[in-house]
Amino acid sequence: GDILYGTYTGGVSLSGPPIVGFMDSFSFVDGGTGRFAVASGGGIEEGSVDFTDTGMAPGAPFTVRMEGVISYHASR
Repeated sequence: GDILYGTYTGGVSLSGPPIVGFMDSFSFVDGGTGRFAVASGGGIEEGSVDFTDTGMAPGAPFTVRMEGVISYHASR
């Protein structure tokens, strides 16, 4: 299969509860399997989590937007 591995770094909370905005960067320097074995790239992730109804419990609704670039070898 074609699996892409990546990491998140530099996370920042942009606002306080109950709605928490966040921003971080991601990278694909770890590669993966199949056509993504030598993948590279990355970008920025932005979003928010709404803890209004759930408190700080897991499962709170969230919105996320990721924008970036992935470079990989497609000749498999």
